[in-house]
Amino acid sequence: MDNENRSALTENEESSLPEAKKTSKYALKKEEIFLIPNLITYFRMICIPVFVVLCLMSKNNPPLIYWSLGVFAVAAVSDLIDGKIARKFNMVSNIGKVFDPLADKLMHICVLICLTVIGYAPWYFIAFICLKELVMVSLSPVFVKKNIIIPAVMAGKVASAEISFAVVAAFFHALFVEHGIYVGNATFTPDWFLLLVGCILAGYAAGTYIYIAHNKLKEFNRRFSAGEIDKYGREIAADVASDTEAE
Repeated sequence: MDNENRSALTENEESSLPEAKKTSKYALKKEEIFLIPNLITYFRMICIPVFVVLCLMSKNNPPLIYWSLGVFAVAAVSDLIDGKIARKFNMVSNIGKVFDPLADKLMHICVLICLTVIGYAPWYFIAFICLKELVMVSLSPVFVKKNIIIPAVMAGKVASAEISFAVVAAFFHALFVEHGIYVGNATFTPDWFLLLVGCILAGYAAGTYIYIAHNKLKEFNRRFSAGEIDKYGREIAADVASDTEAE
């Protein structure tokens, strides 16, 4: 049986199931919206425009750069807190899996763009990191819908930690300028050197992520073609057996 016919049969079978069973195919569930870890994630997303305003205003009012750093720090701490709560109290949810990394990526992208606008970070480093983060954000919902889990790689964790350290250092760029190295029109300060190292690590991590994702998608397509799973990544045989027992 080809994929199109099997997909049509699968959808017809699902339409005959009780409402409770039909809703199981949706990745995001309404009851997950107000879980405490998710509320903290929403708070972190609200921090993003606050940071942007403070950081951009610091171009004419330099002390505000440290206020924006404070907002960034609060958002970072909230990221640690919601993760611990979710794991400790079994509140891990699909909404969290989508919006938690989304909030992180959006915050990082906004921080990097704002630091570039005020001249605290080089545009070419930022362009690379933003492109990498946007690719990760765009792929995440696709994998959630297909119930594909991409394991975290150590290179990614190291790159994230190094870039975070470099970004924090960039908030003090004005203090590092006098210790920079100038080659023609190019400027290299300690914080910019850290950003360069972070880009190299992030590039390696992104390559590893894409390689793993490619293999996961190949496995998903193979199992889907073989009729082992449906288009949402659910085991077809397990579903049939469960329905039979219920009858």
